[in-house]
Amino acid sequence: MRISRLTRVLTVALCAALLTACGGGNSGSSNSGDKTLTWFMWSGSDVEKNAWLHVADMVTKKYPNIKIKFETAPFNDFWTKLTTQAASGNAPCVIGLQGQRAPQFGNLLVPLDDYMNKAGIKGSDYVPSITKGLQYNGKQVALPYDVGPFVMFYNKDAFKAAGLKEPAIGWTTEEFVPTPRR
Repeated sequence: MRISRLTRVLTVALCAALLTACGGGNSGSSNSGDKTLTWFMWSGSDVEKNAWLHVADMVTKKYPNIKIKFETAPFNDFWTKLTTQAASGNAPCVIGLQGQRAPQFGNLLVPLDDYMNKAGIKGSDYVPSITKGLQYNGKQVALPYDVGPFVMFYNKDAFKAAGLKEPAIGWTTEEFVPTPRR
């Protein structure tokens, strides 16, 4: 996904969060239009954290009245911390979420359907199985921000020894499946 699209998606989520009671919703700023929103996302390295901070900075650059307070935890700790925050009434305004966890946290999330329509974001522009997985009670409560790469490793020597044609760049699953195996 291009950064500009990621910024639009995050902006939709941030706009929805402005209407919710989240843990870090208002800043102490004297300008009543300023908002500080807490964004909680897992990250496994400083490089990854810095990439998310860059996205947060892009939102603030485009919308100067929105400040992002970025919080992170390692993946294995993220879900426990998020559950604890939600149970204590101190849930972040914006969270990272895996599709299979939408049912667990869906009741905490604001449906994005109306915000998406206003921003011109169509669910059909995303991989349908992922978008559907980010729904709760038939409403879109999250949007995908990436799709993990599909990678296949193979042993060239084993393919050669078996008399099999090596996979070529652009080879599809359909081309791979009928390949004879011994």
